Amino acid sequence: MVRPDRPLRRNPGRGGILSTLLLLIGLSPPVLHAQSAGHVPPPTVASEARIKALYIYYFTNFVRWPNQQHPSRFCTLGNDKVTVTLHLLIERKNQPNKQYDIQALNNLETLSAQCDIVYITADRLTYLSSVPRIKGILTVSDSDVFLHKGGMIELRAFQHRIKPAIALDHVNHSGLTISAHLLRIALLPADVESGGAGE
Repeated sequence: MVRPDRPLRRNPGRGGILSTLLLLIGLSPPVLHAQSAGHVPPPTVASEARIKALYIYYFTNFVRWPNQQHPSRFCTLGNDKVTVTLHLLIERKNQPNKQYDIQALNNLETLSAQCDIVYITADRLTYLSSVPRIKGILTVSDSDVFLHKGGMIELRAFQHRIKPAIALDHVNHSGLTISAHLLRIALLPADVESGGAGE
């Protein structure tokens, strides 16, 4: 579901939104290595994990949840450099007037009761035949088979940058709305098979 942009909660303004997105996809020097002579070197493992964690964190600005609910519950399934970085990021971003919760899951059985956004590692995804699609929950991974298993957003390496590949049908099924700002910089795969299990 794509709607004209309206102010989102925690919206830093159009300029701030676009600047954040451009930084995340590596168009600005602070996120990736400095560019020289037109060559864009690939990100290091550390910077790649940080970029992916930042994407997950900032998705709360670029996705609208059902009933205007304010997403504040992050979950992770599995353990990799992204999950470690995301946990540290959420803990550091917490302020007295802006609290987020993040927890590591052992399985997806309690997903609907605990999470607004869940990141699933590529390793744990290999044990899942499909990714559940539950109303009001955004699923994210960096596995190249994630979308085909029913996932919503894959953080994909593309031309030495990290970009979100979005399966809009899967997102719409869960009652979520992607901001046009995010869609402008996203990859929209046309060959995503209809996978996953809905609730």
